[in-house]
Amino acid sequence: MALAQVNGPPLPRNPQGRNSALPVDPRFKRSPVAETSPRSTAIPSVGSNDPFSGEYQTLPTMELNLNEVGQREISPVSYRQIPGNSESGIPAPPGSYDETTADDSGSILNPLSSPAPASSMNAGPWAPASPNAYLPEAAQPVWDADEPWSWHIVPEGLMYKSYIAGEKEPRMSTSWLFPTNGGQSYWDSVLGGRFGLLRYGTARGIDPEGWQWDVEGGAFLRMLPETERDVMATDYRIGTPITYREGPFQWKFGYYHISSHLGDEFILKNPTFVRRNYSRDCLVTGVGYFPVPELRTYFEVGYGFYLTDGAGPWEVQFGAEYNPPGPTGFRGAPFAACNVHLMEENDWGGSINILIGWQWRGDTSDHTFRAGFQFYNGADNQLSFLGNTTQLTGLGIRYDY
Repeated sequence: MALAQVNGPPLPRNPQGRNSALPVDPRFKRSPVAETSPRSTAIPSVGSNDPFSGEYQTLPTMELNLNEVGQREISPVSYRQIPGNSESGIPAPPGSYDETTADDSGSILNPLSSPAPASSMNAGPWAPASPNAYLPEAAQPVWDADEPWSWHIVPEGLMYKSYIAGEKEPRMSTSWLFPTNGGQSYWDSVLGGRFGLLRYGTARGIDPEGWQWDVEGGAFLRMLPETERDVMATDYRIGTPITYREGPFQWKFGYYHISSHLGDEFILKNPTFVRRNYSRDCLVTGVGYFPVPELRTYFEVGYGFYLTDGAGPWEVQFGAEYNPPGPTGFRGAPFAACNVHLMEENDWGGSINILIGWQWRGDTSDHTFRAGFQFYNGADNQLSFLGNTTQLTGLGIRYDY
């Protein structure tokens, strides 16, 4: 096995005057072609007219296997810190290698004026994440990562997240809403959530890819804060979707049941009110797309196969969300969402729900806390009052999984 010894020009000593090793660039990743660890060589004489003479420490010596990597393969030492590199602005010392004049048989192992070949910088398991380890990486969506798919029980994260402005999406939230006609205010809350049971896909919890089976459930509660906080009505939803995501595309197919129930206090105080026994069992499918990582558009259609007391079979839902990905820190980040929900039971009328505000997301999960302004207009979102319309404005907080 042929070995070659590479000795570079001297480098300055540290301020303390000790012949210690050069500091290691934290972004430096060791090349797999190096046969031995770097070791320091001797210090040259002091007082020469050579601008590169004096108390210098030499470039660490490397032993390279030329038979395996070829003559032009060199270990990616921190060549940007070496005098003579074209990017440093310091001229190369006499005798350094020049690509424009050297031939194949010349001294081609001096890294001072020629960068390391891309093949050596990107070879093996120690390769940097980008072709140049000394430049910052461009921001890329998480889904660009090449990660194998495998089976996971009760995984972290969701393939197809709930719509931010969807009025019947399981989450934890509470809002104080005021009718624009000056009527009684509402205190709307949601107690629910959604999580995965089984996944075949990536292991990560943030923007995962693959197939996943989820379960969801929630109670959608409306109270009347001006009348002893009476419970006006509650809608209950439970469901189970199969979801899929790969890159910017996502898809879901699932089943859900929803039913509505008047509050006891409301019935006692409104004995003439005609109660509806509304319930609906529905199959639903939806598709989402991210044109850029912070923007999602979606479309969903559902068909109810078991209906009672005024419920209609078909529904359509679509919208868009601005939701910057990644951790926000304590400063947070803005968000905005708009959802349109049309239902056959309302003669294809429906509702529009708009949310604008600020959100916070941690660095260990994709759960998000939001606070902001809400505008709702259209069919009453409490299904016990099917056929009524309302316009509401208010403030609220919510926690999405």
